[in-house]
Amino acid sequence: TVVRRLWDTQRQMEREGQYFKPILVAAGHFHSLVVVDRSTHHEIYGFGDNSYSQLGCVEVCDDDQICRSLCPSVTQEALTILFPSKLATLAPNSFPNYASTILSVASISAGAFHSVVLAGPCETCVRPSVCNSPPTCNCSLDLIGECAGREGDVLTWGSNVRGQLGDGRGATPWATSERPLNIRYAPESSLLGHTVTAVSAGSFHNLALTSNGSVFVWGGNYYGQLGLGDRRVRTVPVTIPFFGDHRRAT
Repeated sequence: TVVRRLWDTQRQMEREGQYFKPILVAAGHFHSLVVVDRSTHHEIYGFGDNSYSQLGCVEVCDDDQICRSLCPSVTQEALTILFPSKLATLAPNSFPNYASTILSVASISAGAFHSVVLAGPCETCVRPSVCNSPPTCNCSLDLIGECAGREGDVLTWGSNVRGQLGDGRGATPWATSERPLNIRYAPESSLLGHTVTAVSAGSFHNLALTSNGSVFVWGGNYYGQLGLGDRRVRTVPVTIPFFGDHRRAT
């Protein structure tokens, strides 16, 4: 079974002296995510449907531990993942030009066909993030020990059919991203300058809570699930005025 396969991996790594402990889980409609603590960093394992890149590129290993990366944009083998497989785009050595990409996960959530991660503290990183300024910044490519996101960053990937990835792109039926997007720095995003402390994914929308008590929403809104008084899709995070107004009143 899937659970047995993950348990076998844990036992094997422990026998080899490697720390391996599942600490967080999330379930989407047809995909599952498990965060594993590896002592120096966290890894994310996924399994299930990947037809909308909700698992992204994955590292698939056979019984002889011969591993290869599979991306849904390249091969149909990556569209359905039957066993727990490491998400290759959030694993050490996965980003081009970086010797080590260390990810710390504070929480994880899964929508119908997308995934959301809230990054935790990265004390072991050379810098707090791969690029800790807006997208126009000039990032060095020769550092070791980079983090995929600094504490409070929100990473999204998978389907963007209702704008639920939050990066400002138009919502189209087949819009997807198999690589995580750090939406703190997305154009027109209101998250810049805020530290997110909690995230939750609905089927096609998301909520984020910040350290100052603001509530951000983005994605599908057909049923008014964004709480903004209309049914318009939001493709970048925006605050719900109701909670800000009540916070100021107190």
